[in-house]
Amino acid sequence: MLKTIVLPPVVRVLFVRPFLKLWLAQVISQIAINMMNFVLLLHIASLTKSNTAASFFIIAISVPAVVFGSLAGVYVEGWHKKQVLFICNLVRFFILFVFIFTSESLLMIYLLAILASIITQFFVPAEAPLIPELVPKELLLAANSLFTMTFYISVVLGFMFAGPAVANFGVNTIFVFIGLLFLAATMLVSYLPGVDSWIELGKSLRVDFRVKVFFFDKFRIHFLQNLTEGFNYLLKNKSVQDAIFLLTASQVLIATISAIAPGYATTVLRISMTDASLIIVTPAVFGMIAGSIVMGLLSHKINRARLIDGSIFSSGILLTVLSFLSRGKYRNYINFDYIIRIDILGLAVLSFFLLGIVNSLITVSAGTALQEDTKEDVRSRIYGFMTSAGGLASIFPVLLAGILSDAMGVVKVMLFIGLSVILFSGIRIAKHLKLI
Repeated sequence: MLKTIVLPPVVRVLFVRPFLKLWLAQVISQIAINMMNFVLLLHIASLTKSNTAASFFIIAISVPAVVFGSLAGVYVEGWHKKQVLFICNLVRFFILFVFIFTSESLLMIYLLAILASIITQFFVPAEAPLIPELVPKELLLAANSLFTMTFYISVVLGFMFAGPAVANFGVNTIFVFIGLLFLAATMLVSYLPGVDSWIELGKSLRVDFRVKVFFFDKFRIHFLQNLTEGFNYLLKNKSVQDAIFLLTASQVLIATISAIAPGYATTVLRISMTDASLIIVTPAVFGMIAGSIVMGLLSHKINRARLIDGSIFSSGILLTVLSFLSRGKYRNYINFDYIIRIDILGLAVLSFFLLGIVNSLITVSAGTALQEDTKEDVRSRIYGFMTSAGGLASIFPVLLAGILSDAMGVVKVMLFIGLSVILFSGIRIAKHLKLI
């Protein structure tokens, strides 16, 4: 007798054709945006030789989230999510080609990066909330897990190839390649169910339509009402608050580490700046992928709260360890009884890999909770609030980390971050145990 083969949900969801198109568009556009940001970060660091300038770049792409995040969340709910994704990818395609003619101007790099970030603020609340509209409810968790996992894969591919690509092909050639990736994502989105994207684009080029879209009565009258309703929903839902807080804290930590990563690579690990993507970012993101896989396999067998608390504590320990891994002229190895020698660079790679795992355990757990606990009619607004919170919360830590790294050294800043995360995890664990 032939046995029926039951495919796991994460495979079955790929047979849902609309979701497959959205998923492929996500992979391509995420590779493009992450590659673009890391290429620009490396290029700025190369032009200025300054951690502070790199921090300003991180801030430049974070500030739009503060200003436009909540606005975008409300706006997207009043329009077709598919068309929002289509236009966002298409505009970012054109931005990349403008970069080619302004790659030596630090001011223009910042301005264009800010513009690209503004566009992305409308992209985020349209993408994830579209998933429940394309897949059946029983496959929603699998779809979210796949989206999370492939998000990290896209990050690693974008970051991993950024440094070597710049070194071998030059910045302008990479900008052309990234622009073509955005164009491919645009085409995939156009085939999603719903309005014809190209016809709608033609309408959007007419003046009367632009006036209707940006100043239409429904949006103007109900904007504050919708914003208030979303905020009140957030205030009343403690689980959603906690999920947003954890996702925001994770975003702040990643942004801060990204700002000092070029300096950490050159002054602590003694590697070239273009190798930072391979030595620092790649193992971290592979760790995130591994963590996502673990969550997909064990999501129904673990205590989510304990997992999050343990992962936060582990993150602090790993960051503290990284602060001690300096590769000086005579300190490329750690010797134990002069018998076992451990390469410091290899230990740093392992630490970043483990850091990626624990970060993934936090973000996947919190992201799933956010999807499960948020009603569909306010989901885009909640994602908009989260985007604003992440951008606002990142500004001061990122700027401070860059300035202190130039003034005191990257090692001390990394140590301070690690100890702060450990302290935060201790407070959180104590609250859960009702000790405080």
